[in-house]
Amino acid sequence: KVQRVTGYVVPVGNGAVGKSCLSIILRDLEKSQSSGERIAHVRKSMNMEFEFITDRLKANGQTYYISQQLLTPPGQKDIEGDTTGRSFEQVMDIYRFMVRRIDVVLLAYSITNLESFQDLEFWVEKIDEYCGDSTHFVLVGTHLDEDHRREVTEENLSVGKEYIESFVKNRRPGWRGKCLGIEVSNHSGDNILQLKHMISYGILRAQKHLP
Repeated sequence: KVQRVTGYVVPVGNGAVGKSCLSIILRDLEKSQSSGERIAHVRKSMNMEFEFITDRLKANGQTYYISQQLLTPPGQKDIEGDTTGRSFEQVMDIYRFMVRRIDVVLLAYSITNLESFQDLEFWVEKIDEYCGDSTHFVLVGTHLDEDHRREVTEENLSVGKEYIESFVKNRRPGWRGKCLGIEVSNHSGDNILQLKHMISYGILRAQKHLP
């Protein structure tokens, strides 16, 4: 028997790190069109973007059909003062009624831009109010195909993961989630399938289907 589970996923991070492209690639993973062709026409929105991604996996002898509902807010911050569109804070306030319980937060950054990684401190603090004691966090480094231009080191990742776990535990002493990490390429599709399954497992654990 297949058990159906719906989970809520919110990618956050600076603009231009590839959040919109990432959701498109996750959605269209099984299509024959190349990743590069699919993301060539993606346009960044200054509003909330919605994608519905399905996954199927087997765990502990049970087959699960997971619906991942991705709500992607813009990467524009209020403090940046751009009047051409809505900021993250404005959009989250508008759609607050839709953000009921976040199962998985994707903290997106570009491995070629250290500042985008350092700014995750801002994003984890901003998204915290929408999280719960079982919310999982995934550090998602994009632009893996440009590894030769890497600025984010393994040491950066280790320190960043420790900071996020410490921050969440301080805010939520009963937190039982996890903080994981993965690097992907929207262009080549490297590790996208692994990320899709990682999100599914995070949803199942957040909703106590798995330990």
